[in-house]
Amino acid sequence: MDDMPDSDESAAESAPSSPSTQAIQEVVYFDIDGDVRITVHDHNGPRIFIACSKAMGFVCSPWKRMLDGAFREAQAGEGGMKEIWLPDDDPKALTILLNIAHLRFDKLPKEELPFETLRDLIVLSNKYCTTAILKPWIATWTNFFLGSPYFCYRYGQEELLLAREIEVDADGNFVNNQGKVLDPEDDICFYPPGLLDSIIRLRTKTISDMLDLLYGCVIAYQTAYENKEQAGICQAGGNIYRKKSCDALVYGSLMISMQCVGLSLARPSAESVTWSVNTLREKLLQIAIEMLDGGGVEDHTYCNFQSELRRSINKIWRTMPSPVLEDHRMHMQRQRKLIC
Repeated sequence: MDDMPDSDESAAESAPSSPSTQAIQEVVYFDIDGDVRITVHDHNGPRIFIACSKAMGFVCSPWKRMLDGAFREAQAGEGGMKEIWLPDDDPKALTILLNIAHLRFDKLPKEELPFETLRDLIVLSNKYCTTAILKPWIATWTNFFLGSPYFCYRYGQEELLLAREIEVDADGNFVNNQGKVLDPEDDICFYPPGLLDSIIRLRTKTISDMLDLLYGCVIAYQTAYENKEQAGICQAGGNIYRKKSCDALVYGSLMISMQCVGLSLARPSAESVTWSVNTLREKLLQIAIEMLDGGGVEDHTYCNFQSELRRSINKIWRTMPSPVLEDHRMHMQRQRKLIC
C-alpha cells in the first residue's frame, strides 16, 4: 500500500478527464477496501485515489449526493468500483480533505502550510462545503486566522499579481499567464462574487492610465508638428528652425519606437488591448527618444521625456491598488466563522 503524499506535493494542473491516454503515476489508498476510484491530475499526469464512499459522504453533502444518488458516479462499474474524475481539483488539497474524511489524522500536515497550499485547500473546501471540518487543524496550518488583515493582504497580493498578468486570447477570453480562461461562472472558480470583475476593471483602468501617458505625448508632438505657426515644444534656446528640428526628431523617433513595440499612432481603447499590464509596461519601457545634440546656448536635455515617461509608467504599475474590496473581505470573515 502506498503511503500518502506529504505536504510539499506539487499543485495539480488540469488534464483530460480520462486516464487512458497517460500512464498512472501513483495509486494512493485512503481505504484498502474502498469502493470509489478517484482520478486526479498533477504535473506528472494522472493519479488514483481509492476511497470509501460512506466516509466521503459523511463529511460532504455534495459527495454524498453524488455517490448515493442517481448520478453516473454512483453507479458501480466492473469490480463494484465507483469512478470519479476530478481533473481540476488540487491533489494536495484533496488529499487533506480525504485524510480527514477517513480519520487518517496521522497523515495530516503537522506544520504551517504555505500560503498557496492553504489557498488551494480553501478553494476545494468551498467547492465541497467542507470548510467546517478544517477547524481542528487550522491553528496548526496557519499562524494567522482566515479573514484577518494579514490573510486579506496576502489574498489581495495574489489577485493583484493576476490583475497584472491577465491577457485576452484569440477568442476574446480573459486568460491567466498559463492560458486558463477566467470565468466567474465556472463551478471551480474560487473567487468570491464580484472579485474577478474587480480584477478585470483594475486591469482595464491601469492599461488606460498607461496609454494616457504615452498618447498625451503623441498628441502634443503631433499638434506641434502639424501647426506650422506654433513655436514648438522644444525647451532649448535657438531659432525656430532648430526648435522645429528638435520636435521633428523627437516625434519621429517616438513614432518609430512605438511601431517597433507594436503600437500605432492612433490610441487604442484599453478594452481592445490584448496584452497584459506587465507586457504593456515592458513595451512602453522600451520606447526610446532621440534629440538634437546640444551646443552653445542650446540644451536639449529637457526635450527628452523618455526618463519621465518611464518613471510615470513604473509608478502606475507599482501603485496599482488591490482588487480585493470590502465585500470580498466580508466573504473571508464569513469563512473565518466556519473554522474559528
